[in-house]
Amino acid sequence: MKKFAIGVLFGLLLALSPFAYATGKIEVDLFPVKLWLNGEQKKLPEEYVILNYSGHAYVPIRYLTEQFGGKVSYDEREGAISVSSAPLPVLPDPYTYEMAERNGDLMKRRPDKKKIEAFVRSVHEDTEDWIRLTSHTIEGDPLIVSLIYDSASKNIHYIQDRSRDRFGSMAITAVTCKRLDEVKAGEGGSTYRLVGCDGYSREIDLISFDK
Repeated sequence: MKKFAIGVLFGLLLALSPFAYATGKIEVDLFPVKLWLNGEQKKLPEEYVILNYSGHAYVPIRYLTEQFGGKVSYDEREGAISVSSAPLPVLPDPYTYEMAERNGDLMKRRPDKKKIEAFVRSVHEDTEDWIRLTSHTIEGDPLIVSLIYDSASKNIHYIQDRSRDRFGSMAITAVTCKRLDEVKAGEGGSTYRLVGCDGYSREIDLISFDK
């Protein structure tokens, strides 16, 4: 096996967007093993490798997580890596604002438009995907919305979880919608809206962005 030195082990193993982080150098081995997931052999894309360090195998966490429907996010500001199972994991209770943000949720208090745009691309490309939007009440109770795109039915499943809202309905509501549109607003802003929904509403406004 070919040996080589790398300065950023996590940058390679996690296959996240490039970032620089000061660490010492270590020596690792390429580990050309076969990877099987749930009985099916998987061929790693060219940009990924499996490594052997001190007798332990290191598999790219982004690739592995996404194979099981989860997501990995990197917060450069905090220097933190988050892994979220999908699409409806059992979340901690209480589920604070800080927990939700570190879990990669799209936060209504500080929205990241790139996250909803990535989900919209998946829908347009007919690729199964999911996203979770989280906000909190004045009392700090989480209001959690999950969107799941089902490529088989071409529908978007909207699941609103208010079960932790102590002063609300404490209900979980699920509807199915046909489309997710970006509706332009005044002064360059926009709102993402679910259209063609069954149940209690034909349209559901999800999140708005300023210019």
